Amino acid sequence: MVGLEHVLGESPVNSVEWIGDNPQKGLAVVSYGEYSLRVHEAYDPRLRWILPLDIEGPISFTLIAVWAMPDQETGRLYARCLFDACDTYRTLLESPRVVVGGDFNNNVHFDTPRHPLKFATLLSTLESLGLRSLYHLDRGCVHGAEPEPTFFLYHRAEEDHHIDFVFAKPALTDLGFSVTIGDHATWAKASDHMPLACTFGPVSQ
Repeated sequence: MVGLEHVLGESPVNSVEWIGDNPQKGLAVVSYGEYSLRVHEAYDPRLRWILPLDIEGPISFTLIAVWAMPDQETGRLYARCLFDACDTYRTLLESPRVVVGGDFNNNVHFDTPRHPLKFATLLSTLESLGLRSLYHLDRGCVHGAEPEPTFFLYHRAEEDHHIDFVFAKPALTDLGFSVTIGDHATWAKASDHMPLACTFGPVSQ
Protein backbone atom coordinates (compact mmCIF):
# COMPACT_ATOMS: atom_id res chain seq x y z
CA MET A 1 0.00 0.00 0.00
CA VAL A 2 1.56 3.26 -1.11
CA GLY A 3 0.51 6.88 -1.46
CA LEU A 4 -2.70 6.76 0.57
CA GLU A 5 -1.84 9.60 2.95
CA HIS A 6 -3.65 11.79 0.40
CA VAL A 7 -5.88 10.61 -2.44
CA LEU A 8 -6.42 12.72 -5.56
CA GLY A 9 -5.11 15.78 -3.74
CA GLU A 10 -7.92 15.77 -1.19
CA SER A 11 -7.69 16.32 2.57
CA PRO A 12 -5.53 13.97 4.64
CA VAL A 13 -6.94 10.47 5.02
CA ASN A 14 -8.61 9.80 8.37
CA SER A 15 -8.46 6.00 8.24
CA VAL A 16 -7.76 3.31 5.67
CA GLU A 17 -8.11 -0.45 5.40
CA TRP A 18 -6.32 -2.48 2.75
CA ILE A 19 -6.36 -6.11 1.63
CA GLY A 20 -3.97 -7.55 -0.93
CA ASP A 21 -0.63 -9.33 -1.25
CA ASN A 22 0.84 -6.84 -3.69
CA PRO A 23 1.61 -3.47 -2.01
CA GLN A 24 0.65 -1.68 -5.26
CA LYS A 25 -2.48 -3.65 -6.15
CA GLY A 26 -5.29 -4.42 -3.78
CA LEU A 27 -8.58 -3.27 -2.35
CA ALA A 28 -8.42 -0.06 -0.31
CA VAL A 29 -11.22 1.70 1.55
CA VAL A 30 -10.41 5.25 2.63
CA SER A 31 -12.23 7.67 4.94
CA TYR A 32 -11.99 11.43 5.41
CA GLY A 33 -13.26 14.08 7.79
CA GLU A 34 -15.73 12.90 10.40
CA TYR A 35 -15.80 9.35 9.06
CA SER A 36 -13.68 6.45 10.30
CA LEU A 37 -13.69 2.80 9.42
CA ARG A 38 -12.51 -0.54 10.75
CA VAL A 39 -12.68 -4.12 9.53
CA HIS A 40 -15.85 -5.83 10.74
CA GLU A 41 -15.36 -8.74 13.11
CA ALA A 42 -17.19 -10.99 10.63
CA TYR A 43 -14.45 -10.59 7.98
CA ASP A 44 -13.58 -13.93 6.38
CA PRO A 45 -10.19 -13.75 4.58
CA ARG A 46 -11.16 -16.72 2.41
CA LEU A 47 -13.21 -14.18 0.45
CA ARG A 48 -10.01 -12.56 -0.67
CA TRP A 49 -11.30 -9.38 -2.27
CA ILE A 50 -14.51 -8.72 -0.34
CA LEU A 51 -14.12 -6.67 2.83
CA PRO A 52 -16.86 -5.88 5.39
CA LEU A 53 -16.29 -2.70 7.41
CA ASP A 54 -17.93 -0.70 10.17
CA ILE A 55 -18.28 2.92 9.03
CA GLU A 56 -18.67 5.45 11.84
CA GLY A 57 -19.63 9.06 11.23
CA PRO A 58 -22.60 11.39 10.76
CA ILE A 59 -24.31 8.55 8.85
CA SER A 60 -23.03 5.21 10.20
CA PHE A 61 -23.48 1.94 8.34
CA THR A 62 -21.88 -1.36 7.41
CA LEU A 63 -20.00 -1.37 4.11
CA ILE A 64 -19.17 -4.51 2.19
CA ALA A 65 -16.48 -3.42 -0.28
CA VAL A 66 -16.23 -5.57 -3.41
CA TRP A 67 -13.61 -6.34 -6.00
CA ALA A 68 -14.93 -9.38 -7.84
CA MET A 69 -12.00 -11.50 -8.98
CA PRO A 70 -11.60 -15.17 -9.95
CA ASP A 71 -10.12 -17.31 -7.22
CA GLN A 72 -6.38 -17.59 -7.89
CA GLU A 73 -6.16 -21.28 -7.03
CA THR A 74 -9.36 -22.64 -8.54
CA GLY A 75 -9.89 -20.18 -11.38
CA ARG A 76 -13.56 -19.83 -10.45
CA LEU A 77 -15.82 -17.42 -12.26
CA TYR A 78 -15.87 -13.76 -11.31
CA ALA A 79 -19.40 -14.11 -9.94
CA ARG A 80 -18.58 -17.02 -7.62
CA CYS A 81 -17.14 -14.81 -4.88
CA LEU A 82 -20.26 -12.63 -5.00
CA PHE A 83 -22.56 -15.59 -4.34
CA ASP A 84 -20.18 -16.86 -1.65
CA ALA A 85 -20.27 -13.43 0.00
CA CYS A 86 -24.08 -13.49 0.09
CA ASP A 87 -23.88 -16.74 2.05
CA THR A 88 -20.95 -15.79 4.29
CA TYR A 89 -22.21 -12.31 5.15
CA ARG A 90 -25.92 -13.08 5.21
CA THR A 91 -26.38 -11.67 8.72
CA LEU A 92 -24.69 -8.40 7.75
CA LEU A 93 -26.76 -8.17 4.58
CA GLU A 94 -29.94 -8.55 6.62
CA SER A 95 -29.12 -5.50 8.75
CA PRO A 96 -30.99 -2.28 7.85
CA ARG A 97 -27.98 0.01 7.32
CA VAL A 98 -25.76 -1.85 4.90
CA VAL A 99 -24.09 -0.80 1.64
CA VAL A 100 -22.50 -3.18 -0.88
CA GLY A 101 -20.32 -1.47 -3.43
CA GLY A 102 -17.36 -1.74 -5.74
CA ASP A 103 -16.17 -3.44 -8.92
CA PHE A 104 -18.47 -6.41 -9.59
CA ASN A 105 -16.89 -7.21 -12.97
CA ASN A 106 -20.34 -8.25 -14.14
CA ASN A 107 -23.58 -7.18 -15.78
CA VAL A 108 -26.72 -9.00 -16.92
CA HIS A 109 -25.40 -8.51 -20.47
CA PHE A 110 -22.80 -11.19 -19.69
CA ASP A 111 -25.42 -13.76 -18.60
CA THR A 112 -25.98 -16.72 -20.90
CA PRO A 113 -28.39 -19.68 -20.59
CA ARG A 114 -25.53 -22.04 -19.72
CA HIS A 115 -23.82 -19.66 -17.31
CA PRO A 116 -23.88 -21.41 -13.91
CA LEU A 117 -23.89 -18.18 -11.88
CA LYS A 118 -26.01 -15.51 -13.52
CA PHE A 119 -25.68 -11.88 -12.44
CA ALA A 120 -29.47 -11.58 -12.69
CA THR A 121 -29.72 -14.24 -9.98
CA LEU A 122 -27.36 -12.27 -7.76
CA LEU A 123 -29.44 -9.13 -8.30
CA SER A 124 -32.57 -11.03 -7.28
CA THR A 125 -30.84 -12.25 -4.14
CA LEU A 126 -29.74 -8.74 -3.18
CA GLU A 127 -33.20 -7.34 -3.92
CA SER A 128 -34.79 -10.01 -1.71
CA LEU A 129 -32.63 -8.61 1.09
CA GLY A 130 -33.81 -5.07 0.34
CA LEU A 131 -30.66 -3.96 -1.49
CA ARG A 132 -31.15 -1.91 -4.65
CA SER A 133 -28.60 -0.36 -6.98
CA LEU A 134 -28.45 3.38 -6.29
CA TYR A 135 -27.52 4.16 -9.88
CA HIS A 136 -30.58 2.37 -11.23
CA LEU A 137 -32.86 3.96 -8.66
CA ASP A 138 -31.48 7.40 -9.46
CA ARG A 139 -31.54 7.04 -13.25
CA GLY A 140 -34.78 5.08 -13.42
CA CYS A 141 -33.32 2.41 -15.68
CA VAL A 142 -33.22 -1.38 -15.54
CA HIS A 143 -30.10 -3.50 -15.30
CA GLY A 144 -28.56 -3.96 -18.72
CA ALA A 145 -29.89 -0.62 -20.01
CA GLU A 146 -27.47 1.72 -18.26
CA PRO A 147 -26.91 4.93 -20.26
CA GLU A 148 -23.51 5.58 -18.65
CA PRO A 149 -20.67 3.03 -18.62
CA THR A 150 -18.31 2.63 -15.69
CA PHE A 151 -15.61 0.62 -17.46
CA PHE A 152 -13.75 0.93 -20.76
CA LEU A 153 -11.79 -2.15 -21.79
CA TYR A 154 -8.19 -1.17 -22.61
CA HIS A 155 -9.35 2.44 -21.97
CA ARG A 156 -11.12 2.47 -25.37
CA ALA A 157 -14.31 4.51 -25.65
CA GLU A 158 -15.97 1.91 -27.91
CA GLU A 159 -15.38 -0.94 -25.42
CA ASP A 160 -17.72 0.26 -22.68
CA HIS A 161 -19.59 -1.65 -19.96
CA HIS A 162 -21.39 -0.89 -16.71
CA ILE A 163 -19.85 -3.23 -14.12
CA ASP A 164 -19.47 -1.08 -10.97
CA PHE A 165 -22.37 -0.80 -8.53
CA VAL A 166 -23.43 0.51 -5.13
CA PHE A 167 -26.38 -1.20 -3.43
CA ALA A 168 -28.16 0.10 -0.33
CA LYS A 169 -31.38 -0.26 1.65
CA PRO A 170 -34.28 2.14 2.32
CA ALA A 171 -32.89 3.05 5.77
CA LEU A 172 -30.16 4.90 3.85
CA THR A 173 -31.80 5.78 0.54
CA ASP A 174 -34.75 7.37 2.36
CA LEU A 175 -32.30 9.96 3.70
CA GLY A 176 -31.86 11.13 0.11
CA PHE A 177 -28.98 10.27 -2.19
CA SER A 178 -27.23 11.34 -5.36
CA VAL A 179 -25.12 9.43 -7.87
CA THR A 180 -22.46 10.63 -10.29
CA ILE A 181 -20.14 8.83 -12.73
CA GLY A 182 -16.89 10.20 -14.08
CA ASP A 183 -16.61 10.71 -17.83
CA HIS A 184 -14.22 8.93 -20.16
CA ALA A 185 -12.52 12.08 -21.43
CA THR A 186 -11.52 13.09 -17.91
CA TRP A 187 -10.60 9.73 -16.42
CA ALA A 188 -9.43 7.40 -19.20
CA LYS A 189 -5.76 8.26 -18.77
CA ALA A 190 -5.91 7.45 -15.07
CA SER A 191 -7.99 4.26 -15.12
CA ASP A 192 -10.15 1.97 -17.22
CA HIS A 193 -12.83 2.38 -14.53
CA MET A 194 -14.77 5.59 -14.01
CA PRO A 195 -15.45 6.74 -10.43
CA LEU A 196 -19.02 6.02 -9.33
CA ALA A 197 -19.78 8.36 -6.41
CA CYS A 198 -22.83 8.00 -4.16
CA THR A 199 -23.74 10.54 -1.49
CA PHE A 200 -26.36 10.00 1.22
CA GLY A 201 -28.36 12.87 2.65
CA PRO A 202 -30.74 15.57 1.43
CA VAL A 203 -30.20 16.37 -2.24
CA SER A 204 -30.05 20.08 -3.06
CA GLN A 205 -32.23 21.11 -5.99
